[in-house]
Amino acid sequence: MINQGPANVAYVMDVLRESLADYRLQAFQCRFLSSVRDGDRVEAGGVITAVAEDRIDCEVWLKLEGGATALSAQASLVRRP
Repeated sequence: MINQGPANVAYVMDVLRESLADYRLQAFQCRFLSSVRDGDRVEAGGVITAVAEDRIDCEVWLKLEGGATALSAQASLVRRP
């Protein structure tokens, strides 16, 4: 059984929400690079690539145990009012 793409995106969104709680998602663009199958272990992560006055840009990913990248994305977040 293959994990559906929206579930994989949710893992990455959870990392953004937990890590940057004072910000809301403004833009998100992703590429699905590998399938996640039933029983696979994954790790979501990311790095901040740019910081402006009220905006943060990030590169985020979902990696399979063993190193393959299942999802790669760019996200822009803006500070909550």
